[in-house]
Amino acid sequence: WRTAADTGAHHDANGPPVDPMNSSGCRPQRLPVIWVVPHFPQDDRDHRYVFLREEAEEFGKLSSFELTICTLDGGGAEGPWRSITYERPSRSGAALFAARNPATVGLSASVDPKAWMPRARRLVWLDSVLRRLRPALVHSHFAEPLGTGAVELSHRHGAAAFVSLRGVDVVKRPEANYGYRLDRGYERVLRRSLSRADRVLTATSAMAQEAIDAGAGHAQVHVLPNAFARGSYERNGRSAPSDRTRVVVVGSLTTGKGFDIAIQAAAIGGFELTVVGAGPEREALETLARQNRGAVTFTGALPPHDVLNIMRASDVFWLTSRFEAFGNVLLEAAHCDLPIVSTHVGVAVDLLPKLDRSAFFDGSATDLASQTVRVRHAEARDRSSLLDEYSPERRRERLASMYSEAIEARRYRG
Repeated sequence: WRTAADTGAHHDANGPPVDPMNSSGCRPQRLPVIWVVPHFPQDDRDHRYVFLREEAEEFGKLSSFELTICTLDGGGAEGPWRSITYERPSRSGAALFAARNPATVGLSASVDPKAWMPRARRLVWLDSVLRRLRPALVHSHFAEPLGTGAVELSHRHGAAAFVSLRGVDVVKRPEANYGYRLDRGYERVLRRSLSRADRVLTATSAMAQEAIDAGAGHAQVHVLPNAFARGSYERNGRSAPSDRTRVVVVGSLTTGKGFDIAIQAAAIGGFELTVVGAGPEREALETLARQNRGAVTFTGALPPHDVLNIMRASDVFWLTSRFEAFGNVLLEAAHCDLPIVSTHVGVAVDLLPKLDRSAFFDGSATDLASQTVRVRHAEARDRSSLLDEYSPERRRERLASMYSEAIEARRYRG
């Protein structure tokens, strides 16, 4: 696999990615691209998959592509794109499609229809959309509920096929009962489709390896980090002095976040710990905090601006998660100019080796406390150029480059 920066896409010397030429040597007006998404936020009050809307708004700034968003749950939104919502085909049409395309559907038509009928219907619908719009490229965001089948349909219609893997659709953690790949039927379909995709995009190098394990070829997999706009997250000035080091953790209060280790480390190091978030483990964590006699404050769930204020007032950020697909909160902490101590998860594996005042810890409370003291007093360096790698503009440029490269390559093969 390669990082997005390593792609061989065509660029002007001082400008954005160059559009591929058509067969006559003339530059096409706009290349039709389809995104297939499980849900697309309809407005600012809809927070499900809000990153997809942010990406679409950024991508819509490009004049070289015409974006159509196909959403599976009936949602849609206005913007610099066309929206097409799922319309359920007939049961008989879906059954006929499944009988003719058992590998694409992923299950034999002799199996209980409840298992394959929803997928077959979605594929029939997407097939009709592709036939009508004739896109140059189809990008499935998430392998499921449709992305894997979309790869084969895309190629049938002469389009390049991208799949973005986001976490649960490719990561497999049997010990935590986590991941769609624990289902053998899903694993079989995923392996077939990833091996056929033009590009498989992951947000981290760790997830790239998971994609390879799931059947994607090394040359197909590209790391394209999540985008994060710096904006108001920049830290302004120093917070009021304190006798203790102030540490913050942010996330849902579940066992996977490792906040039990954070509470123990706070007691060992004599730190002031603020735990931001809500979840089923709060009572157990509060009991643990009392037992350890640590200075721990539980805020519950907070709006983003309050979380930001707490992070700005802290001295160190901890990411103690036992697993993270990406971990946007780590970028938030980096943008707030906080020293960071983290487990080897998500974006931390790629970011921390290049980031000042940062360290990994071995999973123990003792090492977490020790590493905190070290990063707290480490020399600060300018992070701007490094964090620019995660900007929306950078992601847009990289994605456009890969689109152009894949479209041109498929036209050449065709």
